[in-house]
Amino acid sequence: MSIHVDLWIWHLDRGKDALAELTWPLSDHERLRAQSFIKASDRTRFAVARGRMRQILSGYTGQAPGLLEFHTVSRGKPVLRDGPAFNLSHAGGWAALAVAPQMEDLELGVDIEAIRPINPAVATKAFSPLEQAEMRRLLPAGWMRGFFNGWTRKEAVIKATGVGLGVDLQSFDVSLLPDMPARVLHSRGPLPPASDWTLVNLDTGPGFCGAVAAVTHGTALGPISLREGRLPLLGTPLNQAHPVVT
Repeated sequence: MSIHVDLWIWHLDRGKDALAELTWPLSDHERLRAQSFIKASDRTRFAVARGRMRQILSGYTGQAPGLLEFHTVSRGKPVLRDGPAFNLSHAGGWAALAVAPQMEDLELGVDIEAIRPINPAVATKAFSPLEQAEMRRLLPAGWMRGFFNGWTRKEAVIKATGVGLGVDLQSFDVSLLPDMPARVLHSRGPLPPASDWTLVNLDTGPGFCGAVAAVTHGTALGPISLREGRLPLLGTPLNQAHPVVT
């Protein structure tokens, strides 16, 4: 037995007609969240990410996109009570949605990140001593890839459980060396033990990094089927500069 995952990837920069089609199903709460962003491009991208997610999940549930009711668990992770497990991520002008069948105790997370300049001090704050030791093994040319391998895998893990910023990022270890499989190596709580986790690296290309994480309790995760879009991701739609991670 294995858990099949569908992966959907789409651009967030759309023309006016497509934007109207994608945003009409949004709830009042989603519209307010979109308006909370300072930059107009960020408001638009958030709305397109949520609108397309509603369209996709509508196909799994048989409900109209505007009628889907999301409920929150833990620290605000959206779920569908009678729908599939899912998780959304967006970065660098792209969105990625992972969807899996509804199963008891299945927790699913996905994260994509555009690789951009970073402050090395971030690794000291976010990575465990074991992960920092692994980073020191990398040559300068591979340091950034190793960092974003670790960053996306840790983000996917905390997004899967919905604990978000409520968990100490140093309380668990993930593999991050470019030539090693994606794995949760150790968990010292409050997250589930390492043996309950499955991590899958996404082949997002040289400019991006991505991972899918799931609490599967030993059940195999996969295959991961790309239902929309393509991998690897080739640049960003607007070829824009990215901020430094601090």
